[in-house]
Amino acid sequence: MKKFKLLRLKMYDQDVIQEDIANHIADTLGNNCSISHVSDLFNGRSSWRMDEAYVVLDLLKVPHSELHKYFPKDGERSCYVQV
Repeated sequence: MKKFKLLRLKMYDQDVIQEDIANHIADTLGNNCSISHVSDLFNGRSSWRMDEAYVVLDLLKVPHSELHKYFPKDGERSCYVQV
């Protein structure tokens, strides 16, 4: 099962790809965020930092109060969440 499924669905709905995420994180936080780093985040090889998660929510126009839905523990939901 893919991790961060709700986040991936939101990205799909808004035609946002991982490269867009990497570029937005780099531009907003002023760091070198590579596509491979974002891939590692989505696949659970690296952990999302809080500032990265909030930047992604801003890009996708998701309220910060929904952070837990889009960035669940270990990238997976233990129960069904209605969107």
